[in-house]
Amino acid sequence: SDAARKPFLGKKVGDTMEVNVNELYPTPAQRAAILQVKEDELEGINPKFTLTITKIRRFTEPELNDEFFKMAFPEGNVKNADEFAQYIDSQISRDLSRDIRRMLLDKANLALPDAFLKRWLFTINEGKFSLEEIEKDFDKFLEMMKWNLIQKHYVNELKLEVTPEEATQ
Repeated sequence: SDAARKPFLGKKVGDTMEVNVNELYPTPAQRAAILQVKEDELEGINPKFTLTITKIRRFTEPELNDEFFKMAFPEGNVKNADEFAQYIDSQISRDLSRDIRRMLLDKANLALPDAFLKRWLFTINEGKFSLEEIEKDFDKFLEMMKWNLIQKHYVNELKLEVTPEEATQ
């Protein structure tokens, strides 16, 4: 943040200053990472440190040119700024969808009858899969089943409809 950067502005290599890691890094995970200790070891560490600036690095945004795209995307799937924006949007959308799905599954906390579902899977598949095979992939099936139930709930609750035209776009 700008507030965290403020004490460092105007400093040069060789300058010494006092810092408090609790103020610079608000979460225990961040403090543990920067101090290279485990979180449970933080309690006994004095958060005030004297540091000497040995190097100053400035990060600048790269120029979005052919060289950048060849280096960042050697497989050649992104070649210009428009494709880069589309790529970033798709990554954010994918990650957001995954996070929302995980949050809804966790929040719903559906309890399904495991033993019954395993027997049901064995029966409807007419023995094509052994109980051991069903057991091996059961967690994936259960998550898919829960996600299906959540989707159906929201489709019904929100009265969502998809037209044939929308389905083919």
